[in-house]
Amino acid sequence: MTDESTDIGTIKTSCVVARFYDESSEIIESVFWQLHNVYDTDNPSSASAEHLYNGLISTLNEYEIPLTNIIGFGSDGCNVMMGQHNSVVSRLRESCPGIKHLQKKCVCIFFM
Repeated sequence: MTDESTDIGTIKTSCVVARFYDESSEIIESVFWQLHNVYDTDNPSSASAEHLYNGLISTLNEYEIPLTNIIGFGSDGCNVMMGQHNSVVSRLRESCPGIKHLQKKCVCIFFM
């Protein structure tokens, strides 16, 4: 799950939360995964689906998480995240065939 926000310094960031089944506790866990910039500080126009997707894939690769482990994606409904074409979810559909996507006006609803 991911959502974007702007901090008091007007820096836009994207928070990524991972949800998984923990075999030791036998419950579904939701944990903070990573916070990364929505755009390159030198290039505000880089706030694109490609940049957000690449940031997400980069962190998965960094921790050697295979894309076959990705079974779902949740986000707000903005076009960059959930648009039919050229969005984060459309890119994930290509990388992770069969992925389920959940769209809400706010990702906080996923934690209820």
